[in-house]
Amino acid sequence: AQGAARSNGLRFEAISRLQGLPHDQVTALAASTDGAVWLGFANGAVAHWQQGKVKVAHQGRGAPVRAMAASGDSLWWVTYGDGVWLLSQGVAKRLGADGDPPGSFALALARMGGGKLVVGTDSGLFAWDQERWHSVAPYALPHRRVQGLHADAEGLVVATANGYLELDTALSTIAPELRFLGSFPVALPERNLQAVLRARNGDLWFGTPGGLLHL
Repeated sequence: AQGAARSNGLRFEAISRLQGLPHDQVTALAASTDGAVWLGFANGAVAHWQQGKVKVAHQGRGAPVRAMAASGDSLWWVTYGDGVWLLSQGVAKRLGADGDPPGSFALALARMGGGKLVVGTDSGLFAWDQERWHSVAPYALPHRRVQGLHADAEGLVVATANGYLELDTALSTIAPELRFLGSFPVALPERNLQAVLRARNGDLWFGTPGGLLHL
């Protein structure tokens, strides 16, 4: 692992410790509207890159950053071992107390319309209400290990270790019969879904241990 790389359309430019990165292994990325890029690292650190300059925003506490989301000058990220974090006005804080759901081991996150934050963990799906975490669709999830999330105007697609689930914008379960490509009756050739994306035409794409799955 050698850090990150940036393409200018003709070649790749390496960004490493020589440019100020706090760690060699980049594990998550997020883009902000002003063209800056946020980087998350295997040691839990978070850095900001813009116009060739790197600024470390959070030193981390050893747990790898798994996913990030940016909006304005705020950044949310999840770690596998140290919970969920928010960076706002230059100050980083952990959302929820130690031991609170979603617990320490978070795997994915998404920001929905209205700014609602949803997090996937190895023990289920949770939403943040600005004060505490709430469990989402605990009995509808095909598996409690939530590995990927995609939020858009239609709602939320939840990728798990044993299939997927679709929720509407209110985080209510969409009945399978309302969408031909719902969790059932489609027989997935690979059910361990580790990443998810819904294309503009409504098609679903999943990353799996065996490759890319398109529905």
